[in-house]
Amino acid sequence: MALPKGFAGSFDDSVASALDLNDLLINSPSSTYFMKINGDGQVNEGAEDGDIAIVDRALTPINGDLVVVVIDGELVLKQFQDTHTQKALLSKSGEETLLITEHSKIEFWGVLTASIKQFRT
Repeated sequence: MALPKGFAGSFDDSVASALDLNDLLINSPSSTYFMKINGDGQVNEGAEDGDIAIVDRALTPINGDLVVVVIDGELVLKQFQDTHTQKALLSKSGEETLLITEHSKIEFWGVLTASIKQFRT
C-alpha cells in the first residue's frame, strides 16, 4: 500500500495490518541481522546515524552496495566499489577510499539491504 503525499484522507486499517516488514524487507531470515547505524559515514547514500540497518550475511557484495566490514576488529559501514580492475571501500561519497588487495585484512560481514528510520520512540 502506498500513501499519497499530503493528507491521506480515510485510512483502511485492514490494508495496513496486512503489511509485514519481514516479508517486505527480509529475503533470507536465517542470514539477516539488524544493526543500529552509528555515525554519518554513509549519510549521502541514505544510511544515517540512528537508522536501523538490515544486513544480509549471505549476499555477495556488488558495485555500489553498502557493506558491513570488519576492519581492525571493528564493524564499519562502507560503500563497495568494484571497477573490475580494482576493488575499494568508500566512505562519505568517495571522500575516503580504502583499496582492497589480496593482503588486505578486511572481512566482509554482510550487505545492507534496507534501513529503517525511526522518528519517534
